[in-house]
Amino acid sequence: MQWLTKFKWMVVLFSGMLSACQAGGHKMQIGELFDPPMVTLLQAIRQGDEAQARRLMAEGVDLNTQGKQGITPLLWLIYQTQDKAATRLALTLGANPNYKDGSGDTAVNRVAGVKDPEWLSIILAAGGDPNSIGRQAEPALFNAIREERWANTEMLVERGADVNLPDGLSRNSALYAAYLNQYDFTWWLIEQGASVKGYDRSGADLSWMVHDSLSIMSPESPRYKTLLKVKHTLEQQGVTFPPPSPKEIRALRAKGEKI
Repeated sequence: MQWLTKFKWMVVLFSGMLSACQAGGHKMQIGELFDPPMVTLLQAIRQGDEAQARRLMAEGVDLNTQGKQGITPLLWLIYQTQDKAATRLALTLGANPNYKDGSGDTAVNRVAGVKDPEWLSIILAAGGDPNSIGRQAEPALFNAIREERWANTEMLVERGADVNLPDGLSRNSALYAAYLNQYDFTWWLIEQGASVKGYDRSGADLSWMVHDSLSIMSPESPRYKTLLKVKHTLEQQGVTFPPPSPKEIRALRAKGEKI
């Protein structure tokens, strides 16, 4: 189980790095990130001056571009100003919620994990794709799961997020949640149609994650009962425990055997 502990620490570290990047280590000023015409446009948007904003855009200033450090004007409004009215106006003016920043994330990927679900609602209402794929080939839904944002998770699924859309490691949403020991999410996602079958690139599947978690999770854990429910669901579908280990699955793959 050491590998899972290491994985979780990597998630925590990555989240910290992301927060620092969003703020650049300090609240970066607009002039540090964008050229003067974009600065003028964003100032007009923040002031609610739609007419001025449209004039600037007619002159060629494009909201769908990347400034320094790969940040987009839309993400600057979201993260640096937290101004919802200005964000809505930018979207009305044509800021594309599916335009990717320098890291490969869209606004949907970015706000899926934030605490206030209104941000995700704003972005989805403007045409944001609930199945947006961001950095490391990660669906936006995974961001919400990782940060344990129930409202965002439910909203994404309600708006059409595919619970079986895999990440770069071939995990669907239920398996990803299991990697994080978030079995309440795993159970709910199964109820929404997430498949309980399929191996990721390492050779692990949901049955192995359940088996592994049962070997270390305390019965006093608030997630233990849900973990048992997931195991029961797997057994009802013909899974026997203990299941093959990832090492065994990798060996079968190496032999070209069907799994």
